[in-house]
Amino acid sequence: MAEQSSFKPPHITLNNWREPDHIKWALSHFSFMPTIDVARAGSVSELRAEPRNDIETFQFEHQGETVSLLDALKGDSVDGYIVVKDGKVLNESYFGAFRAQDKHMWASATKSIIGSIFGILVSDYGVDLNKSPADYVPELEESTFARSSLRQVLNMVTALDFSEDYEQLAPGSVHFEYFRRLGLVPAWDLMQIDPQQDKTPRGARAFLPSFRANADVEHGTTYEYHSPNVDVIGWVIEVVSGVPLAEFIQQNLWSKLQTEHDAFLSCDVEFNPIATGGFNSTLRDAARFGLMALNEGRVGDTQVLDQSWLADTFALTDQDRSAWNKSTFADETDAAYMPDFEGYRSFWWVCDAKRGERAAIGIYGQMIYVNKAANTVIASFSSPNSTSNARRPSFKRVVRANRALSAALCDQNQSGGNQ
Repeated sequence: MAEQSSFKPPHITLNNWREPDHIKWALSHFSFMPTIDVARAGSVSELRAEPRNDIETFQFEHQGETVSLLDALKGDSVDGYIVVKDGKVLNESYFGAFRAQDKHMWASATKSIIGSIFGILVSDYGVDLNKSPADYVPELEESTFARSSLRQVLNMVTALDFSEDYEQLAPGSVHFEYFRRLGLVPAWDLMQIDPQQDKTPRGARAFLPSFRANADVEHGTTYEYHSPNVDVIGWVIEVVSGVPLAEFIQQNLWSKLQTEHDAFLSCDVEFNPIATGGFNSTLRDAARFGLMALNEGRVGDTQVLDQSWLADTFALTDQDRSAWNKSTFADETDAAYMPDFEGYRSFWWVCDAKRGERAAIGIYGQMIYVNKAANTVIASFSSPNSTSNARRPSFKRVVRANRALSAALCDQNQSGGNQ
């Protein structure tokens, strides 16, 4: 389904793209920033449509209320939504001006790409997860990352002196300077620096050695959602493989997913791809990434990524669970409480490890939800006005909708029902 809408591009700048009047256009036209193409290759996998008219009208319970799926989607300003069950598209909906051929920013759902392809370094390059990132990237030797293992970085338990608060970017703070170097906050001064004359860190990667530890958090014990961890892993991938990150993703993942369209990666001020949140693609191709994850790295008859590495996402240890339980996301009294998740591992959010439920999630509501027990993938792109998913009740309602819908579809299969 697609809604028709008159739509004119706004006057977008790096200053105003996050404003309410601009955010919807910006997230589906993120090529206004510097980009690197990620080319598809080979045949296109068929996503056969078997549409059902009861998907958008599906009702579920949330916080004592009965809600329809369509109301939940509109409540979080969803741009596109696709449900793939047993390899068949049961619903594919586009709202407003967003179309099937348009590419949308994944934001931090990109992290799950980085976490997934990192397994190649373990299986093919002999990278040791117990070693420090600084063992592979000497430039990190003076940073707090030198005292972390790669496994701790992948699980975001690195105790950084950092805040992921997108609404409180105080000039001069570490997180403000980090986001400036990503290019997501205007940084005209950094753009004008001549790197041959001035060694001031211009991009996110060059800024990573500046990070220090948070003395109030015991290292390795508490899950804290900190995007710089992913930049570290992206850097390690480049150094160990000797291949630029965008090219590594293209060679080892995107060219093998049988996607319909090329993708692209947004870049920072130094034109390095934004590992932590720069990927952009069409909705159907996002679903194909989810299908690869659903099948533990397999696409058709080809094992694209290591099966054991993808399955390891669900291997939450007692330490992983303890770290999660100490986070704000597990605190029922905190506005960021995320009741539908039980852990985080290798840059994937884990809903239910036993049932094989996980999600790639990005700010402004981007989500690729994977449910092995229900053999279901649901991908959605969104553009609400508020950045943080954890502090936005409408996003939590969409998460609950996806879980409830997948469970209902699974129950219908088991009972032999269809409509």
